[in-house]
Amino acid sequence: MKSGEGSYNRARTQSNQFAAPNSGGKGNNNNNPLTNRLLGEDERSLNRQKTAIPRASSSNNILPPLTPGQPNSRFSQRSSTLLTSSVISGKHQQVPLVDRIKLGPLSKYSRYGIFPWEFVIHLCIVFFTTFQIMAMVQTTGAYSRSQANLFYFKFLNSDDDQDSYNKQDIQYLNNFYTRTDLKGFVAQSIENYYALDSNYSMDDYLLTDPQGAPYPITARYFYLSSAFNETSGNAVEYYDKDHLGPFGPNPEDDDRLKWILQNIESMTIDYQVRNIIPWEVPATANCYLWNMTQRFNFQSRGFMQVKLNLDRSVCDTSSTR
Repeated sequence: MKSGEGSYNRARTQSNQFAAPNSGGKGNNNNNPLTNRLLGEDERSLNRQKTAIPRASSSNNILPPLTPGQPNSRFSQRSSTLLTSSVISGKHQQVPLVDRIKLGPLSKYSRYGIFPWEFVIHLCIVFFTTFQIMAMVQTTGAYSRSQANLFYFKFLNSDDDQDSYNKQDIQYLNNFYTRTDLKGFVAQSIENYYALDSNYSMDDYLLTDPQGAPYPITARYFYLSSAFNETSGNAVEYYDKDHLGPFGPNPEDDDRLKWILQNIESMTIDYQVRNIIPWEVPATANCYLWNMTQRFNFQSRGFMQVKLNLDRSVCDTSSTR
């Protein structure tokens, strides 16, 4: 009996070793040498892939499981973003280099469907800049025209022209044919300049800078010969109410004026004044510095031609007196 039982156990052990994978046997087919010899190499690799557990390389790539009726929103957002960027980049890549250079924004939009965002932004910038400039001109235009009328009257026309000024018939050019008329014109202009800062003036004008120093009346002579330059003291001279230079009333002043006229081709006289206006006035500032320049042209000889140039800038109001 014992020998029979031993034979029976040996037979049972061999049958377990040759059991099929799904026969319920306890043996492992992948580790069984006999099974490995019987199965091909491809079948063993397939069995390893089936039994292997998948692992994620990064936590960012693991998507949550989908539930019925509820899509994965994170996956949808990432997919839509990638799809949109690829479409946009694809549109730009599809435009040839020649069309990028030659075609305008509207042509690119009609041909390739690329919306002209840069063109729209530039149009907005131009519109708002133009609107700002028009607003500034509208607010300061009336003030500038009023001041220009006053300065043309004081520094280019005589006191006898009030009727023409009432009709807004401003003379922008004046001619003088005698030294007497020229001297009277310059003397009257200097007198009118100092009269701006007086009780007779309609507005608030200052003839001093913010530090209190008076603005000089500067005369510059441009000679025909370069022998008379600034170093010799003949090219620049400063006038005031007590010193009119060659336009003074003395006989020696007249002789000097005659000599200057024979040797110059032109000359200028510069005036400066600050105008303080209330903040309620429709303007961009409450202080303006005006530069008035009388330009005397004697190149054609025979008579003196005079023009007036005006320049306006915003000034400092930290010290008004």
